[in-house]
Amino acid sequence: ETSAETLAAAALGAFPVYDFDNTDFILSFGARLLEGWGSQGDMHKSFISWKSKGVKLVQVDTNCSRTASLADQWVAVKPGTEGILAMGIANYLISRKKLSSSGEGFAKWAQVVVNEYELKDVAQLTGVAEDKIKELAEAFSRAKRPMAVAGKGAQGVNASAAEIIAVYALNSLVKTGAVSLKKYAA
Repeated sequence: ETSAETLAAAALGAFPVYDFDNTDFILSFGARLLEGWGSQGDMHKSFISWKSKGVKLVQVDTNCSRTASLADQWVAVKPGTEGILAMGIANYLISRKKLSSSGEGFAKWAQVVVNEYELKDVAQLTGVAEDKIKELAEAFSRAKRPMAVAGKGAQGVNASAAEIIAVYALNSLVKTGAVSLKKYAA
């Protein structure tokens, strides 16, 4: 089974490193954070810390997983549309919040996002109301050290490369210090 790190490295040219202990907002796209993401013991310690520090956990998921049931908010989506929702949030961040990225090819990517992922269409495809998409984008962009994560974690990944890229792009748009890309050592 392909690991999330391997898929992310292939899709992004490196793998994301998440600073779960120093974030204030987690937007999780199906990531099974409390079912075995990374070191289960470390993640549970982080979860306890999040509660005491007021970290907001939003779980975007097709079903009410353990993570969804313990999150501050569960956003139910139609199966297979998590990446589309991430693109809709990116649309809002680019077109309404005027956020950008210094990444190579950003202008072309942003044009696709703005033209192909209009909020009304994203709402229809995902089953998430347009106002909810705006609310998620606003909350994510207002956080000081937000992070967006995808993939179920542990030994496997249930996310496509497109979904991982869409979700990671959210981190790039808000220029968060809670997520970085790390290249494999040669």
